[in-house]
Amino acid sequence: MTDQAKPVKPSQRSRTVTATTLNVKAIRTQTGLSQSQLATLMGISVRTLQNWETGRRQPQGPALALLTVFQKATEPAVQALIHRVW
Repeated sequence: MTDQAKPVKPSQRSRTVTATTLNVKAIRTQTGLSQSQLATLMGISVRTLQNWETGRRQPQGPALALLTVFQKATEPAVQALIHRVW
């Protein structure tokens, strides 16, 4: 059976997973928001945010994308988004 297996070239792999770890607490602090405010803004529970901040869980999907935007955005851009929501 092993003589039937062929090596897979890197260009033939079906998908690549890249682990991204964000410092969620630092991002929240950078925005100047409380846990409750950021959780509301993102549409998640405070408990979920706390789990991300302590490293028990990692944000994924749209939450990861939004946190990445917050991390890379300038302060005026973040403030504009915050004031647009409230």
